[in-house]
Amino acid sequence: MQPVVITNTGDATLDISYIGLTGAQAADFTIGGTCASPVSLAPGARCRIDLVMKAAVDVGNLATTLAIESNASAAATEIALTG
Repeated sequence: MQPVVITNTGDATLDISYIGLTGAQAADFTIGGTCASPVSLAPGARCRIDLVMKAAVDVGNLATTLAIESNASAAATEIALTG
């Protein structure tokens, strides 16, 4: 499991409208944790996304992208994942 923590460091509510995996191998990963879209984070609040690679897959040859859409920017925040 690899956690990703989202913290609202701004002075306004952070509205997260989408958290998901994209790419050809997205089905080989699962998402858990305390962030479930949609979610609103008050200033100073945080939530955690737990990323888990499914055990029955070929470790070392997987890649996907964690995409997060919010009111913080016009474009989605993307985090490359490999395993």
